[in-house]
This record gives sequence, structure tokens and C-alpha cells, in this order.
Amino acid sequence: MNTSAAESSVDIAAWFISRAQKDEWFLENEKLQNLLFLAQFHFSQQYKDQILMPSLFTVNKDGFREPNIERLLQNGRNTLSASRLSNEVDSFLEKIWKVYGAMSLKQLRDMIKRQTSYPEQYPSETKNIVEINSLVEKLKSPGKIEQTTKRKETEKKVLISQNGPVVVSKWQPRRLKNGGN
Repeated sequence: MNTSAAESSVDIAAWFISRAQKDEWFLENEKLQNLLFLAQFHFSQQYKDQILMPSLFTVNKDGFREPNIERLLQNGRNTLSASRLSNEVDSFLEKIWKVYGAMSLKQLRDMIKRQTSYPEQYPSETKNIVEINSLVEKLKSPGKIEQTTKRKETEKKVLISQNGPVVVSKWQPRRLKNGGN
């Protein structure tokens, strides 16, 4: 019988949103969905016969989704509140954040689609339910999902300004011409 480390997927989603805010990043809903999937996958892989959160993932053309969180976030993030997580879960989520948090949405989506059994899970234009334990069994080796901690220069960071989310990059001053006058 599977037990879950957290009481709800809302707690895990709220943790990721809070962690992104701590780094002064705006966490897009799609990126949150990818992080939830990766956290569930890696937790199931690391702790045999245990899941991180009691949730059901579906797969569609956009990738893996937790439909309840997706529905909750349709009306904004004010509806999410988290309860306290155990130190073990908190440190696990921190590791997930350090590995995947800095990756762009496109990088996450492409990595997940390339390195999981996404084509098998989503063979047609339907929404299918994913059995996380069978997915973990298929991808038994721990290195199956790529892990990168270095932030690439081409990645974009999203912050919140007074006008909403904005993409920021490292300031690169323009080069002045040597005009000997």
C-alpha cells in the first residue's frame, strides 16, 4: 500500500510557489506542473513504495499535469495555502528546486517529453491518466531524467514588476567605439 509524505498536492504546489517567491521569481503554472510531476516521480523513485503527494497525473499534448492544481490555479494563487511539511519532504523539495527550478519552461517540457515514456503515455489526442509507479518501474535507473544544476546563459528568469511578470536577463552594456576625438 502506498502512503504519501504530504497530505495534499496543494501543499507541494504552495511550497514551490513560495520557494519561487523567495528567489523573487514568478513561477508559471505550466512550470509548476512540471515541477510537481518531477517531484512526484523522483520521490517515488527514491523512496520505494511511497509517493510524495496523493495526486493523479494526466498526460496530454502539453505534458504531465495534476488536474486539481491546474483547476485551482485558474482563478489565481490566492486560493492556495500550505500546511507545514516534514523536514524530510522540505529538504527533498529543496533538492528538486535546486536541480530544476532554474530551468526554463521549454527546457523542462522538452526534457520530460524526451526522457520519460511520454510517447507511450500519450499516443493520441486524448487525456490519459498516468500510473506513476509503473512509470518509475519503466525508468528504473536514477539517471533516466537528466539532472542539471548549472543555469545556462540562454535561460530566462521571470520576475514580477509593478506591471506583472517580466523576463529579465543579465545586463550587457553596449560597447563604445574608440573614437579618438
